[in-house]
Amino acid sequence: MPSISLRLVALGSLVCMLLLTACGTSQEMIERDEKQRMVDSLRAVNEDLRDSLRFYDDIYSGQFFRDRRVMSDRIRRLEFDLMDAREGGRLIESLRVDALFEPASAALTAAGRSRVAALAEKIAAGDDSREIRVEGHADNVPVSGRLRERYPSNWELSAARAAAIVRALIDAHGMAADRLAVVSYGDARPVVPNTTAESRRTNRRIRVTALPAPRP
Repeated sequence: MPSISLRLVALGSLVCMLLLTACGTSQEMIERDEKQRMVDSLRAVNEDLRDSLRFYDDIYSGQFFRDRRVMSDRIRRLEFDLMDAREGGRLIESLRVDALFEPASAALTAAGRSRVAALAEKIAAGDDSREIRVEGHADNVPVSGRLRERYPSNWELSAARAAAIVRALIDAHGMAADRLAVVSYGDARPVVPNTTAESRRTNRRIRVTALPAPRP
């Protein structure tokens, strides 16, 4: 009997030690988890501070405004695509005017005629039942000098350039005239703000879109 009692006492002591060890381990785990949460929280705060510093660095360096301009440009381009989609249309090509025409004119250059030839091939490869709309767009610099005698504003100049593209598609590439439409937007629909020479070059463009065939 005494040996059984000793064994029970020893077993009880062992159980208590295990329980104490488990409690200690559990407490350590709780403390460790709490410390990890604090570390994660401090890291999040530190990252927020880094973001704030980066924001102010971007402001002072001008990067913020460049990024905002790029985002605005993308939004404008998406708006044009959405406009075409609402009409059931599809953008075929957007060509810079400077790559097509003589400066301050609606006369196609040799390079411009080559670009129109490539455009005609692209149109021919598509659905020949769709109407082709050729849009003339300009920057916001007013027509000046003697050019005003022929083109009083950017509306007339943009229309003349779009018409020159259409004439080339008909005369040189045999496209049916009843499939083609000329539209002038002047400087009313810029893709980007007219703040630099490069942005103005971007806005001086010819957009060619395919629209559903008009109803009879």
